[in-house]
Amino acid sequence: MGAWCFRSAKVHGGGVKASCNSEPDIEAAIIGSVLVFANPNSGSGKAMRTFRERVEPQLRKNHIEFELIITITFVRGFTSFFLFLIFFLFHRSVILDGSNHAKSVIRSHNDLGKFNGIVILSGDGLVSEVLNGLFEREDRTSIVPSMPIGVVPCGSGNGLLSSLFFSQNEPLVNPKFTNRAIEVCCSPESRAQPVNLLHVQTDKENIAAFLSIGWGLIADIGEYTEDK
Repeated sequence: MGAWCFRSAKVHGGGVKASCNSEPDIEAAIIGSVLVFANPNSGSGKAMRTFRERVEPQLRKNHIEFELIITITFVRGFTSFFLFLIFFLFHRSVILDGSNHAKSVIRSHNDLGKFNGIVILSGDGLVSEVLNGLFEREDRTSIVPSMPIGVVPCGSGNGLLSSLFFSQNEPLVNPKFTNRAIEVCCSPESRAQPVNLLHVQTDKENIAAFLSIGWGLIADIGEYTEDK
């Protein structure tokens, strides 16, 4: 059982055009398209600023189209919601409320196959949500092996990306950590690296995980601390 994450062709050689862009220059040919998820409540709350100031310009520069989806919890981000509403009006983004909505979008997206990859500006939680959405699709046997996932670290925990970077001798300390992640996610020459996954099946659901799986008291503590 596995999935894919971006890695840079500059380091590992070769290349595959599995990437990203939004509104193209009239004279430039679009070379790819990505679906972008940004969580403004994740970590220190810099996901939207990171996208607007750093990720979006690189996607446009590399002629990669993008569709932006903002995941926001109104209770925790009520004040910031109005700021992102303005962003939505000018960027034609989609704003979702609450947890597991990104999972629902991935699961039911009719045109997901038109994207060359998915880019996530958040922590491990949203990555897990998107991943499980992929596995709940009817076309999962074909879409999971062919849909790279790129991560720009914007969460309190970025374990998956840290593990991948460590295995490739990439920097793990900011600002180089984030800079390198943005470079990889926005490059048309990036290619995918397979990732092993965990699978748990219960009477009611199937769950895919890439770091760990917990239940009982440990899971309750983790959920409690996330809400604080």
